[in-house]
Amino acid sequence: MWPHSSFDTILAVIRPYVLKAYKKYNSKLDIFSNTLDPFSAVCQSMLGNYSLEKWLTLEEERQRGKTFANIMGNLQQELIGTLPDFTALVKQHKGIDAFNHDKKIILEVKNKWNTVKGSDRDGVYKLLRNEIDDSGSTHHGYIAYLVEILPKGKKRYDTEFVPSSNKKELCPKRSDIRVIDGFTFYSKFSDNPKGLEDFYKIFPDILEKIFKDEKITAISAQDIKQSPEFTLFLNEL
Repeated sequence: MWPHSSFDTILAVIRPYVLKAYKKYNSKLDIFSNTLDPFSAVCQSMLGNYSLEKWLTLEEERQRGKTFANIMGNLQQELIGTLPDFTALVKQHKGIDAFNHDKKIILEVKNKWNTVKGSDRDGVYKLLRNEIDDSGSTHHGYIAYLVEILPKGKKRYDTEFVPSSNKKELCPKRSDIRVIDGFTFYSKFSDNPKGLEDFYKIFPDILEKIFKDEKITAISAQDIKQSPEFTLFLNEL
């Protein structure tokens, strides 16, 4: 069980994001609003041995998935806000997603390592740098973290954040501007080193409670948790 907050507390903070995801998933999507690649469509259909009609269905799911990624990022931010002494910022503050005055750290939280494309990572660096360097900021002198909940290659890291700048040069290496994966973050800043894994294990139960409250038909939490893939996905954390 998630040790830091009650089930009801977590339920309350992530409910809006789950319902937002539900509405997005069930809303009408115009996949032609952006230019489609007809060459890829034909090639993928022939290689996959399926119709162009099925390709459109798969493309629609892919586009919905992009929306889900943004929602999951906000959900992870709110989850961190349930940890002791952490505050999640509902309205983004200069790119800062959460802070902890006791530990003197600020966070920019991303659900996955590639949420921010390479060319934009220096922008994240500058936002974090400006926040901790500004003498008038309440976070002056803090340590800034880019938290990548799901890391590239399932690696564990807590190191200096040194992206390339727009001039193709590396941003200055600083010990107070860092990048950390989700597992390491929970190990370092909570009293449960398996905090992220524990949340994943109760996530289906939280979703089931929300869906039942809203009278939304969905597969049961038990069915999800008993599938071998559910255990397999633990290796992605």
